[in-house]
Amino acid sequence: MSNSGNRRTRSHKKKTQIKREKSERDRDDREKVARYLEKQATQDPFGRFWRGWIESRRHLDALLADLPKAKKSDWAPRIQALLRIPASLAAEVGVGISAGEPWNLNEEALLQWPAAAQIFRALEAKPEIARNLAIEATASAEAVAQSRIEGSTDDFPPAMIEEWEKDWGAAIAKKLAIELAKPPGVSLRVRMRADRDGIRRELEARKDALSTISPVGIRFEGYKAVMAVDSFEKGDFEIQDEGSQLLALAVLDPSRVIPMLLPTPGDPTPAFVGEFPKKGMPAQTVIDACAGAGGKTLAIADFMNGKGRVFAYDIFQSKMAALRRRIGKAQMTNAKAILLESGAETEALKDFFEKADAVLVDAPCSGWGVLRRNPDAKWKENYEELEKLPELQLRLLNLYSKLVRPGGRLVYSLCTFRKAESEAVVKAFQAENPGFHSLGGGYLGPHQTDGFFIQIWERKVDSK
Repeated sequence: MSNSGNRRTRSHKKKTQIKREKSERDRDDREKVARYLEKQATQDPFGRFWRGWIESRRHLDALLADLPKAKKSDWAPRIQALLRIPASLAAEVGVGISAGEPWNLNEEALLQWPAAAQIFRALEAKPEIARNLAIEATASAEAVAQSRIEGSTDDFPPAMIEEWEKDWGAAIAKKLAIELAKPPGVSLRVRMRADRDGIRRELEARKDALSTISPVGIRFEGYKAVMAVDSFEKGDFEIQDEGSQLLALAVLDPSRVIPMLLPTPGDPTPAFVGEFPKKGMPAQTVIDACAGAGGKTLAIADFMNGKGRVFAYDIFQSKMAALRRRIGKAQMTNAKAILLESGAETEALKDFFEKADAVLVDAPCSGWGVLRRNPDAKWKENYEELEKLPELQLRLLNLYSKLVRPGGRLVYSLCTFRKAESEAVVKAFQAENPGFHSLGGGYLGPHQTDGFFIQIWERKVDSK
């Protein structure tokens, strides 16, 4: 064999050996990664929870509910803080992350995102940060007010911020990001039968805990153990956002709430003016079209002090079953939960056509106004599904508007500030339904309250 042939043979053997060695190194690396992940899964409970949350379609609250009680109370506020302000927290605790993280990571990279565990452990190791984030029971109102940790637009997906800027401009988008990055606080709705100031004293709260925007509300910034007092066991108050309380009041008496609505979201809500009737609102027949968990159903029924009737509808059996239990526990004899079959609503509702004094359509929506309460939603947003919401919302408005009597009211509400779901849907409904005229509308929160959009129409007496 010639020298050139020998050289080619040696070169081929060398390349083959290099490939074999590289393949072995790659195999060793894969085995090391697999061993690491296996070890992490068995010895790192947070890592196991994090991966389970990323891969699950279940809501964060449902996953947290599966944890042992002691672990849930310890973990829940830290995990929620991590999901609310990932970039701001990383900077605060000194965890380095690349620009754009975590929003530029695909699911596989997010499953193994090391900053998540580092931030979580830093919150455990630095209680002063936890207190300033109002995620510890020991956090005082002063500590919360003096917190220097502030969220920013970096704490939200770029696609979300882009839509806020398109709808409202950069200044309001920044304001929304700051407000939605804050802890949600705890708000209570005091029952008509109870004494608001008495419950405030029972909870050992200062007078400034009495809400300035809800005549039956009490509000705490940060965490407050409200379920350990006798009045909660007796059902004298419910945990309910002040914006939701105002929405229930708007259904019964729009004139009290319309002046509080603002043309843009993000600013403080004006104070409630006037006195709430001690004997409650006049008896009315009210339809709560998309009742869900039923917080507004119970508020409307209570605001009428047991008079009138509230019919709560939804297509989800589990929600209606839960609402029936809540109605029974609250002894609200003027409220009734009714399960509807999806697609057969018109037939089921026909007996109520033009009979209701007020109809509330609190429609399914993007939920961007409650991101501080449900921070996991921004991590798993489906932007294709968002585009289908206005069509659904308009369909619900057209369906349930048929139930409003001449001279009665139709109330459309959303826990979002997306113009495509709020103002655009209102414009489309108004164009298709000239028999309704607007009484007013606008935004609440997200500041002291969750973020809401509310629009109220009255059906013209001669609308036929």
